[in-house]
Amino acid sequence: MDYKDKFKKGLLEMLLLKILSEHDCYGYQITQIFKKVSKGNIVVREPSMYPILYRLQKRGFISSYKEHGHGRMERIYYHIEKKGLNELDLLITAYEQVKYGVDELLNYQYIEELREYAE
Repeated sequence: MDYKDKFKKGLLEMLLLKILSEHDCYGYQITQIFKKVSKGNIVVREPSMYPILYRLQKRGFISSYKEHGHGRMERIYYHIEKKGLNELDLLITAYEQVKYGVDELLNYQYIEELREYAE
């Protein structure tokens, strides 16, 4: 597993909820949104996405319904619930806090202060 995949795995739940907060989607559609919006940097295969969707559904964050697509094909659409919107807010807040801390550490350039902590 490469480094990008390790980071991605922890963020997928938040990103799935974000996509569903914009509009209801079916599985394949979600994979295409990830790919297009991230300019190919986040590619999610359906087999790895569905367990996350099922887990979110089991926790009451999303629901699903069937609707006919083109022709006779029936698609399962996912819809975010109020509980899911609340969870998304919490996840975004936590992400922003972690991102801020990581950015601060990556940009930290005070070598003399670091030596003080090491002693």
